[in-house]
Amino acid sequence: MLNASATDWEILRDKIPADIWALFDNVSISVGLGDRMPSLSFFRRFLEMDGSDPRCTVFVSTVLDHVVSVSSLGITGLSWTSYPDVESRLCTLTRDSVSDREAYLLKHAGKMWSTTNTGVALRENFFQLLVLEITRDPNLVDLPEPERRMRFFRGAGVLTTRDFPPDIDTASIAHSVIPTVNPKASILTMRNEDGITLTYFDPSRPRIVLTRLAYFEYPVVCMNALTFSHTNGRAHELPETLDWVYAVLHNRAYAAGTLYYYGADSFLYFISRFLAVPRPLPFHANLHDLFKERLTERFGEPGDALALAMRILAATSVGLSDRRGCEQLLAMQAADGAWQTGWMYKYGMSGVLVKNQGLTTAMAVAAIRRYQPTDVHACLEEPLSSGGGVYDGPLGLAGAAVVRRPRMTWVNMTLEAFASSESMAFV
Repeated sequence: MLNASATDWEILRDKIPADIWALFDNVSISVGLGDRMPSLSFFRRFLEMDGSDPRCTVFVSTVLDHVVSVSSLGITGLSWTSYPDVESRLCTLTRDSVSDREAYLLKHAGKMWSTTNTGVALRENFFQLLVLEITRDPNLVDLPEPERRMRFFRGAGVLTTRDFPPDIDTASIAHSVIPTVNPKASILTMRNEDGITLTYFDPSRPRIVLTRLAYFEYPVVCMNALTFSHTNGRAHELPETLDWVYAVLHNRAYAAGTLYYYGADSFLYFISRFLAVPRPLPFHANLHDLFKERLTERFGEPGDALALAMRILAATSVGLSDRRGCEQLLAMQAADGAWQTGWMYKYGMSGVLVKNQGLTTAMAVAAIRRYQPTDVHACLEEPLSSGGGVYDGPLGLAGAAVVRRPRMTWVNMTLEAFASSESMAFV
């Protein structure tokens, strides 16, 4: 697009090599449309002439007034900054995030082990179970036969005691995802003197290692134990645990993260799993409303890819929409289809962080599946294969929405900027 007279257009057309013009399907100038940018009528006439849907259109310009005008018509307007930045943003808008993710997960199936921020590889069960819960594809993970008391580590403990005991956190997740062994009684009976669920099946471990910090480790562990018990209709047997988790949420005690979980979003995500169980709550009937209020407070807060994905998943599970978070998450996807960052777990004493790229990638795409902006529906083509089966767990991720490939009708640039090498179009 160009604001120019017929004479100026002829000069510019001859100045720019023919192979450059060959990149464009159409070139529109103001003299031909009878108006000038940033007039709304100019852009309306272009859309009418080209037959483009504004919701499927991207406009790139160095002129902010032009970007504002087209954006008011429902066109995605991008302000020119640099070649790499615009290319990255256009790639985010046009790439098939789901297909890229599937290629990454299939390539690394059975090998998606966790790593620490100190570079140590961990073979563990916890993140494998979460990947299985999100994808419902057992071929992507490497898990042993479920035990009644599931352990976090595969084999000896790493960066901790070698004889690491089975824990209620991993067991609760395991027997929610793979309900083949019934550990309900043992989980329900493992409580401290306050009636709050313990972390380990070995009741001596919290007293030996975590006497002063005990409560800081409990919130997410309690939430997972409650989710498992609620799924089996027995959450009413853990009234003190539910009371305490409610107090943590009400008083925002999770805001700085907890002893074993990094950041606030993991706590809220695991609460969303609890609330998604299709049973009435035994106590605290207003927990749902309080949760929505606390979750909304997190919108706009910084976070890595896993934090954003968990936040979006939690939001969509209760009918909330974090548009900005989804845009940020899409922009974080790497060229190989994965999302590179995402800390969830940490060692209680040392603070060493643990991440799993497979889990981050699986959760990121689950979040994108769940979040479906209504303003892109007209740009969607045929459904993509989910490739991993249907998730029928409490959040219903794969079954709730279908992600389709966006079709961009045209990508515009202003020829004034192009002539001065300040802008270009990616089609």
